[in-house]
Amino acid sequence: MQLALRAGNNTNFSLGEAILRSRSLFPESYWYWIGIAALFGYTVLFNLLFTFFLAYLNPLGKQQAVVSKEELQERDNRRKGENVVIELREYLQHSGSLNG
Repeated sequence: MQLALRAGNNTNFSLGEAILRSRSLFPESYWYWIGIAALFGYTVLFNLLFTFFLAYLNPLGKQQAVVSKEELQERDNRRKGENVVIELREYLQHSGSLNG
């Protein structure tokens, strides 16, 4: 069942088509598929550009690694030659013996 909207010149359009025509948009059905293709094309294009820019452009600012205070203190102790006490559980986790 189609709802009809009568224009001033006695032509019958469905409600959706009448709204599209009143807003000066294209009521033909092939414009739907053109819109879907454009949306898909832009999605692929922008994803490819985003990947390219992440791979080949340098980041802004100074590159720094985030190191915890404990790790920094352990590195300083190793550099000074002090003995570093490592818990057995931590050693086993990092060595892979716990997993195997």
